[in-house]
Amino acid sequence: MAEDRLNIDTKTLEDNSDLRQVEFEAEVSEERYQFAVQYDVLEALSAVSPEGEAVTIFKQHAEEIAQLGVVALARDPDQEIVVISENDLDQRRLPADPVDRSGSVVGTGGRRMMKSIWTGAALAMTIAAGTGVADAQKASPAITKALAEPTRADQQGDDARRKAAEVLAFSGVKPGNVVVDYLPGAGYWTRIFTGIVGPKGHVYAVWPAAGAKYAETSLPALQARSLANVTAEVQPTNMPTSPRPVDVFWTAQNYHDIPNKGAGEPALRAFDGAVFRMLKRGGTYIVIDHADAPGSGMSGTETRHRIDPAAVKAQVQAAGFKFVGESTVLRNPADDHSKGVFDPAIRGQTDQFVYKFRKP
Repeated sequence: MAEDRLNIDTKTLEDNSDLRQVEFEAEVSEERYQFAVQYDVLEALSAVSPEGEAVTIFKQHAEEIAQLGVVALARDPDQEIVVISENDLDQRRLPADPVDRSGSVVGTGGRRMMKSIWTGAALAMTIAAGTGVADAQKASPAITKALAEPTRADQQGDDARRKAAEVLAFSGVKPGNVVVDYLPGAGYWTRIFTGIVGPKGHVYAVWPAAGAKYAETSLPALQARSLANVTAEVQPTNMPTSPRPVDVFWTAQNYHDIPNKGAGEPALRAFDGAVFRMLKRGGTYIVIDHADAPGSGMSGTETRHRIDPAAVKAQVQAAGFKFVGESTVLRNPADDHSKGVFDPAIRGQTDQFVYKFRKP
């Protein structure tokens, strides 16, 4: 039987001392999940207090934590963050016999660890070296199926240019998620999300009140598709809202517009704060936009329709988000950032960044 492999991305390790746990991301069977291992587990594994040393202890016991992660995921697969607790340690403990028919082996402290965590499946563990960039991630079956949906025939010619499979894999969006597609344009991403999140998930394709004119054509067209798990609407406010907590907030090529017309940084702070409040704990904030030159800040947002990626990172982190990483699949070093994004010489080929943030 095929192995169930847990891949821990060590670049996502974060010691959350307030909650007494180390948080991280990992993949199992091509699906990406968020995990947290409690300090009590680290102490049980190491016989050392994790205070100030939690990440070091984690790395020393990564293989055991990977095994426990599979136990925890099997126990509670629908949680936004899969928490590894002492109860999961108990699931791996067997009676004190040195050996039995199951092939269990004696571990440190006299505890025996099962070689197989899931019945009939062997567990292998690899730790991703990680660079904060997830460009090599494989698209999940849910993403692959959604992209191949025949009703998207009119969109599919654009998938390669947009690097849709790679960007979606990086985002971590999965079945059952609640997703907000902010200022969705013609609904390119919305129509993909509907297939990924499935009947247990939901997609909110929303325009702010101030952007109602941009929905005049797109909104009726999207609504006419009668997608059962999609709510498409112009919201009554300019700040994004959602009737329920959100797993993924997605904005593509719109963030640079927020500070325009004199709104400046206060508008960005208000916007990012609204997104923060909408997201579940552990929720994901994806920002895709046209890159401006390093050090340019927000000087080109209204003229070239670009924004310095460093400025975006600073603004979003100031709202309380943690920077998870960047996908470079849309980067174009041939773009010198001097032209506006609608210039025929560069349109459709601009240097773009894909940033992923997480609500702690």
